[in-house]
Amino acid sequence: MTRRRGLLLAAGALALLLVWLAWEFRPLRFVESPPPLPAGYRAEKAAWLGVTWAMDPHTNAEIEALAHDLQAHGVTYIFPYVSYLKSGNVFNPTFDHAASFVARFRLPRRRSQSWVGSGCRYRSPCGESPA
Repeated sequence: MTRRRGLLLAAGALALLLVWLAWEFRPLRFVESPPPLPAGYRAEKAAWLGVTWAMDPHTNAEIEALAHDLQAHGVTYIFPYVSYLKSGNVFNPTFDHAASFVARFRLPRRRSQSWVGSGCRYRSPCGESPA
């Protein structure tokens, strides 16, 4: 009788395990396909350009190479980092080449939006202002 009871307990535990596994992994078997895209849908890509494009001088050849790479990857929008706003509402003067870069960077059917960083004040969870 003890052996039979042990087998019944093992069978019950196995059944519960199988039910739980079936429940846990059900999404893997019944994955729905995404809805169709609307008519006229067109994906657009964006790239955020690093600070060196605005901080350092660049030749026309370097800017043309960048434009070619972005065009090859189908990038529509670029966000060049042009400066950051310091306390006192003053832009950092180390980004002297931002205007030159933005003026010389031209791509057909591409849009350039300048990216300006700004500082923020916050308090630590304990209430102190960081140094």
